[in-house]
Amino acid sequence: MNQMTNHLPFNLRIESLSYENDDEYRAAVKLICFLCNNDLPDDDYDTEQMTKALDYIWENTRNNSTFMELYTLAASQMMTEEATIGLAILFSYDYLKEFYLLCSKFLSSPAESCDDHPCYLSLKTKLTTK
Repeated sequence: MNQMTNHLPFNLRIESLSYENDDEYRAAVKLICFLCNNDLPDDDYDTEQMTKALDYIWENTRNNSTFMELYTLAASQMMTEEATIGLAILFSYDYLKEFYLLCSKFLSSPAESCDDHPCYLSLKTKLTTK
């Protein structure tokens, strides 16, 4: 196992993700992206580590049509077609639970299709009915 595998910037080991308020959401993002800079106030993030996590997800999903579809749909919420904006939107409060589960499943088993995954179907519905 190489060093990058040992130190992924994105936590693939969370079996269930839940939050009911902003504080719990922020704690979930910190857990997912290993944002543990104790020098920062609770409302701030380690932006360097967050960038590494988003870059990791992007690099490993950008050639997958299922994820690109979600990124494009999410980006359209901000009236843009920029897929990386869509990725950031999928990290928002309304979408993170399902996006995390879908993303971690794909990153753990990239050969498996996500087209029929319940989280994909739910995200697609949410993104097309807003």
